[in-house]
Amino acid sequence: MSLVEVAELSVQAVRSHVFSAYIHAAALFTYPTSWDPVKYHAAELTRLEPKKLRRALPDQSQEFLRLFSEKICRLAITRVTERLPDRVAHAESQSVTTTEEVLRDSDDKTRLYWEATLTDQHDHRDVMKYCFDRMTVLDDFDVVDGMPLVVKEVRAHGDRKYPTYTEMARAQDQIADAATHAYVVAKRLHNPTPEMLADFEAALQELRAHGARLGPGGGGTQ
Repeated sequence: MSLVEVAELSVQAVRSHVFSAYIHAAALFTYPTSWDPVKYHAAELTRLEPKKLRRALPDQSQEFLRLFSEKICRLAITRVTERLPDRVAHAESQSVTTTEEVLRDSDDKTRLYWEATLTDQHDHRDVMKYCFDRMTVLDDFDVVDGMPLVVKEVRAHGDRKYPTYTEMARAQDQIADAATHAYVVAKRLHNPTPEMLADFEAALQELRAHGARLGPGGGGTQ
């Protein structure tokens, strides 16, 4: 069963939190490949510190992230490295005299952002402000009907350029529709029906059975 199919708040909170973190960390990892500022490498950015996002998650979601932080971080860095195998060559082609320093800074910030997203070890720092230059970071969530909403800065959607006002308006409508749909889904997860709870229990049983078949040593990939 895919995590996408599990309609339970703590599961979807982990999924969306890690997905958003990947976008941010990937931007930090890839920025040495061009002269563009780091935030130009992200399709979207969250205008909140990662510690604030993590603390807003259900307790069980936060515990899961803490327990599996190292594994999640390694998997994410492996994935983005596979997508950009010539990162070092691209960085060297920028004719920057301090290529090693730039790459080291990129690696350090990538690791820092993941750690701040998954654990509390950097909660004393303003990581978003440090990692993303000239980024406006807000103090708190928007709140609608008692539910905290994350403020996003959409930096790329569809085509990279919109030559006409009509195309710009169409892109804005698409983004608004996506945000409205996400809000409806979030409300449903915060107020689950008996059917949703039963489906979640069935998913848990399936995962437990799968774990039992793997045995104590785990093995394989999930």
